[in-house]
Amino acid sequence: MFCGQQPRLHLGDAHGPPVLAYPLTIGPAVADPRPDPQSHRRQQAAALAKVLGPTRAMILRTVATMPGVTTTDLATRSRISLASASEHATTLRQARLITSRRDGNRIHHHPTTTGTVLLNAPANATGTMGR
Repeated sequence: MFCGQQPRLHLGDAHGPPVLAYPLTIGPAVADPRPDPQSHRRQQAAALAKVLGPTRAMILRTVATMPGVTTTDLATRSRISLASASEHATTLRQARLITSRRDGNRIHHHPTTTGTVLLNAPANATGTMGR
């Protein structure tokens, strides 16, 4: 892989066959097999937003990173109206991605296991449904 500018032929020894090595013609970022964590998170967020919609995906992520967040805090952090935050939370609760508990006049939201799994799923995961 790192043989220089020209292909090289290594004749080997008595224990192995000859090896022909070609120079690397791709950039180091492509050759590095280690995933970029920031890129992975961006891909996850983009994929989730395609499924849930960007606002609902943001609400779910906020609930997951701040378990117990109130609907008022969701609205403030997401820069949406309280009514919209409540509607998004209701939809996520109906989909069993979050749970909600009333405490006086406040409602606190927590992620479910399903919601957490959905948030942490690889962006390029392929399922086997229908096979």
